[in-house]
Amino acid sequence: MKIEAIDTQRGDIYLVKIGGRLDADSCYQLEDEVDRLLEEKMKSIILDCSEVTYLSSSGLRVLLSISRQLEGKGDLVLVNLRDTVKKFIKAARMEDLLIEADTVEGAKGILEAKKKS
Repeated sequence: MKIEAIDTQRGDIYLVKIGGRLDADSCYQLEDEVDRLLEEKMKSIILDCSEVTYLSSSGLRVLLSISRQLEGKGDLVLVNLRDTVKKFIKAARMEDLLIEADTVEGAKGILEAKKKS
């Protein structure tokens, strides 16, 4: 799995680009990277999934776990989900538990609006 964290210049939001398969073999890499970012006091993460080719139940579990870790501090927003990944999340009936945006700018807008409320 490919993982790249990029500072969004907002101080408390990171853009994390991931690619490949998010499954039992690779999901721990994502968990480790998120743990590292949380140690740096990141409050919100935008997860660019444009290059994710496969999402398993283990990968979904990690996404939900990250979302819960951020509760009360910030949020996880998924962007650029492929149709197959969207369908899996919907089939698992988890779409209401994860925040999704079409673009990184859209995700930033969601996070800014949540800060104000």
